[in-house]
Amino acid sequence: MLHGYFNNTHVTLMITFLKTKAYKEYLSRRDIMSTDNKSGLFRSYSFLDRIITFTEKIMLIIAATCIFLMLLSIVYGVFSREVLNAPVIWTNDFAGYLMVYSVFLAAPWILKHDGHVKVDLILGILKGKVLKFMNCVIFAVSAIASFIFFWYSLKVTLSSYSRGVVLLDNIPWPEYLLLLPLAIGTFFLTIRFLLLLIKELLTFKTTANIDIDVPEIQAR
Repeated sequence: MLHGYFNNTHVTLMITFLKTKAYKEYLSRRDIMSTDNKSGLFRSYSFLDRIITFTEKIMLIIAATCIFLMLLSIVYGVFSREVLNAPVIWTNDFAGYLMVYSVFLAAPWILKHDGHVKVDLILGILKGKVLKFMNCVIFAVSAIASFIFFWYSLKVTLSSYSRGVVLLDNIPWPEYLLLLPLAIGTFFLTIRFLLLLIKELLTFKTTANIDIDVPEIQAR
């Protein structure tokens, strides 16, 4: 009796695991490895992915540092105003500038780990090659949109740098330094979207139109 109970429980846990995100990521990596590893496209994808991943980690560290400095800036501003009775006027502006850096520098790493908010009302009912195709469309459109954002932000940044524009707020801050993270972040977002698109294309042929449903198992 106990033997049957544990067997049924084990089967339930295993089938449940098959529906988890971790298993789906494993299948995705396995699909890529099952392609022709000697192909130039696969080697190029793997090499570029390692370089971009390393760069994204560095950008994430910088973004995390900016968030920490934001915290210190706000705490210092409140402490100076409420305790020392000596208000500091630059802390809010400084925190706002750092927020721009933290958002755009962390965005590519978050995209790689599927951490951005998305509406999966339709994607949730798709499976197999249909889902792969929709992902390809989404990644392609997103890459184009990110590249347009990058191109215009780069032009504005270079224009601001050449004209020497300075923001005359509580902190005299060169405008191009505030625009620079937009160009950097959207550039790496474009690269990451393209890598995700290539990954979907590499695994498209090996994807089957199947889904896994967890059956109801009664313990005996």
